[in-house]
Amino acid sequence: MEEKNKVLLFLHIAKTAGTSFRKYVDTHFNKNEFKELYDSDVILQFMLSEKKEEINALFGHFSFKHRLDTYILPRQSKYITFLRNPVERVVSQFFHFKRSNMPGHIKMMRQHPNIKKFLQSQRGQNWQVQCVAGVNILQIKAHPKLCLDLAKYNINHFFDFVGITEEYEFSLKKLSEKYNWKTPVIEKRNVGKRPNTFDLSKELINNIKKENALDIELYNYALNLLKGK
Repeated sequence: MEEKNKVLLFLHIAKTAGTSFRKYVDTHFNKNEFKELYDSDVILQFMLSEKKEEINALFGHFSFKHRLDTYILPRQSKYITFLRNPVERVVSQFFHFKRSNMPGHIKMMRQHPNIKKFLQSQRGQNWQVQCVAGVNILQIKAHPKLCLDLAKYNINHFFDFVGITEEYEFSLKKLSEKYNWKTPVIEKRNVGKRPNTFDLSKELINNIKKENALDIELYNYALNLLKGK
């Protein structure tokens, strides 16, 4: 099947420049061709829907565990995602929740009011591996190496492209060349105010690295792939 006939599945991992990237991808599809799946109920409704023929792109905070590619058959699909330096992603995620007025985020902040406690939450520990491997935090704690290997396997066998937030411009250039898309206009969206990582204590940064060791390995793995190393 030709690449242009495959459904694009943009697995948007929170706080990885996904909102900016989604706006760029939107320009390559008509409104009736893509659908946003940013709510668990919407994801479920789409999975059960029979009207998928005209969909050419899906964007959302879904995980690989949803296996949306299997629900789009008989059409083939291709996953795309972005990964971000895990320390930067965790800090950005925490302050995003802290600024948010969404009920779920408010509840999260009540349970995890500071970054140290946030590191004990599902979103604070190897969230990128969870999304790409399609596993949960309990599975990661029980089988860390297996989950990391599964994330790498998925990247190699199911992901058509993995960009890097810190190499955003380079990533878009590579992607536009791959799909013969127009040269991207670099535009950042959903950028929130937060302390500079360099202002955090060395102890806190080390704790973030410790709780996200698998994410760091996956990030470096994807970065090397992007750079052709």
